[in-house]
Amino acid sequence: MKNKILNLTFILLIFLTSCSKESSDISPSNSPPTYGQGNPGNQDQPGVITAGEWNDIENWTFWETIISKDDFKSKPTHWRFFNNNRISVGVIGSDSTPIIDAVVKLKKDGTTIFSARTDNKGKAELWADLYQNNSSIGFSKLVIDINNGSNVTSTAKPFKDGINRIVISPISFDNKIEIAFVVDATGSMGDELEYLKTELLDVISRIKNANTNSTVLTSSVFYRDEGDDYVTRVSNFTVDNNTTVNFIKNQSTDGGGELPEAVHSALDKAVNELQW
Repeated sequence: MKNKILNLTFILLIFLTSCSKESSDISPSNSPPTYGQGNPGNQDQPGVITAGEWNDIENWTFWETIISKDDFKSKPTHWRFFNNNRISVGVIGSDSTPIIDAVVKLKKDGTTIFSARTDNKGKAELWADLYQNNSSIGFSKLVIDINNGSNVTSTAKPFKDGINRIVISPISFDNKIEIAFVVDATGSMGDELEYLKTELLDVISRIKNANTNSTVLTSSVFYRDEGDDYVTRVSNFTVDNNTTVNFIKNQSTDGGGELPEAVHSALDKAVNELQW
C-alpha cells in the first residue's frame, strides 16, 4: 500500500452540495429558519456560512437502523460491499497519547485482508469480508498487526463487543500539518462559492497562526460532474500556501445537473494522487 499520509495530518473535506427538489424526500418546514452567528451578508468576511459534520462511524446504531429499512436494505448488494463486520481499533502510546498514522492490518492465516492507517485520534476502522455478505465471521482467526509486526494482537473483536485498544511504544513524528480542501464547484454552488473562498482562506490563516512551529502544507481539489468542462481540478501540496490561495480564488462554478456530482472522483484524487 502506498504510503500516503504523513504523521500529523488534517484533511478538510468540504462538500456543500444541494439536492434537486425533484429528488428530495424532505418536506418544507413551517418553522422559521435558524441562522448561525456569523457576519450576515458580507462575503468578504469569514463566519458568514456555517457547516456541520455527520460521521456514520460515530453514529453507527443510526446507520444500522437506516440501512435495515426496506428502502435501503438492498443498497449493500448494489454497492457490492458489506460493512456488517466492522472492527474498530484505537492505538495509543504508553504515555496515553494517540498514535497517528500507524499502519493497521487485519490478517487471516497470515494474509492481509484489510489495511488502514490511524487518524489524528489514533483510530482506525477495519472490515472483515467487506466484499462478501458474510454474517458468520470467525473472529478468533483474525489478527490485528500494527506497524508491520511491531505489535500483533490475536484477539480481534467485532465492534459490537467494543474497540480493540492497543498500546505501543510512543513514536516521534514530524511537526507537519497537511490540509486538502475538496470542494464542489457545480452550478448549484454559485451562491456559496464566493463565501466559501473567504472561509477557506481564513482556515489556512488561522491554522498557520495557531501552529507557528509547524510546517503547514495545503492543497485543493475542485470537482464537477462527468461531462462538464472538467471533472476534477487539482492543486498539489505545497508549503507555499499562496499557491493554494490563488488556486482557490481563481475557481468558479458551472455545470452540474440531475446526476450526482463526481465526489468519488474527487476523493480518489485527494486520497490516491495527492502526495501525502
